[in-house]
Amino acid sequence: MGFGRFFSWVVAVGAAGFLAGCVSQARAGSGGSQGGAGPWPVAQVRVARPTDKLDEVVRFYRDGVGLPEIGSFSGHAGYDGVMLGLPDASIHLEFTRHVDGSPGAAPSRDNLLVLYIPDRAERMRIAQRLARMGYPEVEPENPYWKGKSVTIADPDGYRVVLFDGTFGARPAP
Repeated sequence: MGFGRFFSWVVAVGAAGFLAGCVSQARAGSGGSQGGAGPWPVAQVRVARPTDKLDEVVRFYRDGVGLPEIGSFSGHAGYDGVMLGLPDASIHLEFTRHVDGSPGAAPSRDNLLVLYIPDRAERMRIAQRLARMGYPEVEPENPYWKGKSVTIADPDGYRVVLFDGTFGARPAP
């Protein structure tokens, strides 16, 4: 079983906001979220994923979703990669390509990157921009997302959920 088959690529930016708060608390030296056991030692979070379509995937997330490119590298032990901020380096995505190829496509239609977008008009602008780029809305695997978000498959088949609201809040009617 390859890396791509067991790697469940689930990042909720609501959870990323939680992580950002923990990162901020850790930097400030205050207690983190582990029951008062002291500061959380994590200063940054990176979620990395391989792809055979690096250029297409970067265009999807950078130009379509609108994530800023915060770094890149090439020719490092056979790897090229690009990092995109959520919204900056404290929490970011990394997409890599190896000269020998990647482990394969998305393991299932329920491997999600959930982006919580409280501004409905902005969420629709992103969805429309992606549709113009050739990435239309797809039916979510889990019915929970219906009616409160837009689901779009990236070039590798991983699903991006543009959620209408914030984590824990009800979507606007």
